[in-house]
Parts: sequence; C-alpha cells; structure tokens
Amino acid sequence: FFQIYFDGRCSYYTAGDPPEFVVEDFRRQGKEIVVDGGFCSKDHPILQKAKAECEALGLNKSIATRIWNKNTLETFSLAWEARKQK
Repeated sequence: FFQIYFDGRCSYYTAGDPPEFVVEDFRRQGKEIVVDGGFCSKDHPILQKAKAECEALGLNKSIATRIWNKNTLETFSLAWEARKQK
C-alpha cells in the first residue's frame, strides 16, 4: 500500500509494491513519495519529528522520508539516529 500526495490532495493505490516507474517519475519531479506499510504514513508523529530535526540540522527533509521508507516503525529510530551521527 502506498500513498502519493500532490498539490494538497492524496491518491491511494493498492499494490504488492509501488510501480517503480511511477515512484521514480514523481521523484524526478521533486515530489515526495512515502511508502505506507499499512500503519506508517506521511503524517506519523515519529516521521514529523525526524523532519523537524532535519530542518534544525540544516538537512533536506527527504532524508528522513527515505530512511522511513526503507525501515519499519521498529527499526526507524535506530536508522535515523545512525544517520544523524554522520
């Protein structure tokens, strides 16, 4: 399950995996893509906190989103802390 936000609207798609050509096309356009594992979403407080930390550290917020997409809720915090140490 994944979700794409565009101009304040969101569209939902059901698939085993997001079609990579769609994801890459949106990324090339500079649009943020968040993969939803069924319980994690773009509005999850942990992700929002990480994005705020990105701004405080002078990093692009998409770094937190990429880490979010590659991890589960349980592993995100460890991966995020490791990235912040770089």
